Amino acid sequence: MRIPLSLYHQRIRKLYGRPVTVITATETNCPTCGYNEVTKSGFDPFCPVCGGTGKVKETTSTDVYCRVFWRPLRIGTALTGFQEIGDCYFFIDIEEEDTFRSANQIFIDGKEVIPLRFDYIDTPYGEIETVRVTAEIKHA
Repeated sequence: MRIPLSLYHQRIRKLYGRPVTVITATETNCPTCGYNEVTKSGFDPFCPVCGGTGKVKETTSTDVYCRVFWRPLRIGTALTGFQEIGDCYFFIDIEEEDTFRSANQIFIDGKEVIPLRFDYIDTPYGEIETVRVTAEIKHA
């Protein structure tokens, strides 16, 4: 019986990975007064929940274990020369790609990072299960 590589990768990430905090913000209609499409505001201008805007922001924080490398990603060959990109790179499952692409903030070891590129990594069986994310530290 063949063990799926995704299960193997999850075990490796849990054992040797670091928690990467992904913060995503979503905006929904106010549950108390609702949202008026015509006026682009809430039905109650004095609503205690949304303050009359008709929209409520909710942020969710998720920890995903990843193998993190704090060094630039080197791309190229000895003939063409190497190019260094970003401050770090880490590996995620293909199922988590949308979460990272839609994230408002990503924190690794307490530092906020900005994803620069997403590269797909093939398995020996020709399946794409892993994504390498190259990122740089966000400077204020």
